[in-house]
Amino acid sequence: MWDRKQIKATGKEAFKANYWRCVLVALIITLITGAGAASGGAGGSSVSPRGEINNEIQDEINDDIYDIEEEFDLEQFLEENPDLDVEGLELEGTSAVIGTKAIPSGVGEGLATGGIIIVAVIFFILIMAVALVVSFLVLNPLMLGCRKFFYSNLDAPAEVGEVGYGFSKNYGGFVKALLLTDVYTLLWTLLFIVPGIIKGYYSYRLVPYILIDNPDIGAKAAITKSREMMNGHKWKTFVYDLSFLGWWILTILTLGLLAIFYVSPYKNSADAQLYKAIRDCDNAQYETAPVAEAETAAVIETSVETDTNNDSDVL
Repeated sequence: MWDRKQIKATGKEAFKANYWRCVLVALIITLITGAGAASGGAGGSSVSPRGEINNEIQDEINDDIYDIEEEFDLEQFLEENPDLDVEGLELEGTSAVIGTKAIPSGVGEGLATGGIIIVAVIFFILIMAVALVVSFLVLNPLMLGCRKFFYSNLDAPAEVGEVGYGFSKNYGGFVKALLLTDVYTLLWTLLFIVPGIIKGYYSYRLVPYILIDNPDIGAKAAITKSREMMNGHKWKTFVYDLSFLGWWILTILTLGLLAIFYVSPYKNSADAQLYKAIRDCDNAQYETAPVAEAETAAVIETSVETDTNNDSDVL
């Protein structure tokens, strides 16, 4: 099994050996993570002049009604058209009252408000659709490239150009795998929050690194591989994440500056090393399995030979 302190020490050493590049790539990750919240804030501020727009529309409606009243004489119209069925119609100046139900004076305002709400909803849906497309086609591959940078940086100082890895060799496969991971995580979260966290943040945690090691593995295979590799490692990984709690508290006290220049690059570098440690444990299990199977086969073969010799002696 892997040692938490050793993983953090290795990650910190790799980060410090390539300090400014690690800081820059970690900042990119921070910006990617906060992109969704930023777009939501922009969408919220766009409806601030709603009251002014509403008043302008109402003024135009009132002007139109006034023009109609000036040009149209309802009494004269009814006198010129005696065949019209006007039972229950009472005349009050230029206003019409049908039966006992008057046409509400606020109908125009209600229609204007409803129209604005419909336009706002459509605008919001379009913004969300564009945000999702950008996230799936741009941000996810960019995040994968950032993971590739920290993964490569463990062996030697990596170049910032590694960030573009997600847009290279197997872009379509990367997009599909990361999209499917997001969908699975969302579905689990919709069921219950805790299973969503366990599945999304822990069971599927290694998907980006698996794609880096095996670009052609395929979406479902990468997700299945991550789930299998994380078996037996979830709780220990949770404790590993919890060990950074003190750093995140200090980050809050420094208004986020400590995260930019130390905590975030340190954590991302250690996360890459964590994947390597879990991968090595997984490989060790598969390497010992054939040995155990061979030993079992040898025991069975010896047993069969012994039984055969005993049968020969009896005969």
